[in-house]
Amino acid sequence: MIRFQMGTVSKHQAEALLCHIVSFLPTTWAVRTTVLSKRWKNRWTSLITNLDFEDSREFETDEQGCYHSNRFMNFVDRVFFLRDSLDIKKFRLAISYSDDFSRIDAWICIAVMRNVVELDLDLRDVSDGGEADFEMPQSLFKSKTLAILRVSS
Repeated sequence: MIRFQMGTVSKHQAEALLCHIVSFLPTTWAVRTTVLSKRWKNRWTSLITNLDFEDSREFETDEQGCYHSNRFMNFVDRVFFLRDSLDIKKFRLAISYSDDFSRIDAWICIAVMRNVVELDLDLRDVSDGGEADFEMPQSLFKSKTLAILRVSS
């Protein structure tokens, strides 16, 4: 257990340390910090510079365990809407999709506008029968800050 003596860590240093720690959490966990106290209610909106989204079992909604992509996609939309306009260092998106690319395009465009440095996309096609190819938005290729691009499926 780490203990700090009173007066050895300033409020500013403690805040910077907190920001650093929260930045390593997956985005869903960082958002969950809102329940810790009133002070933390919207704290995550200014702490997160790494956005890490993965459509996992957390977003299942019915008793049979059927995955509903809308719940996940609405969560990502809310994070982008509520988050402060800080630059994004890393944006990771692991998602199973069928053919609704408009929201994925929008998220990538927002990340580019927020000066994303690292973009990691894991796009798993779950369309029934027909092939649905995802095309990267043009804004991605005009980015002046993007240094790392990973794409997998």
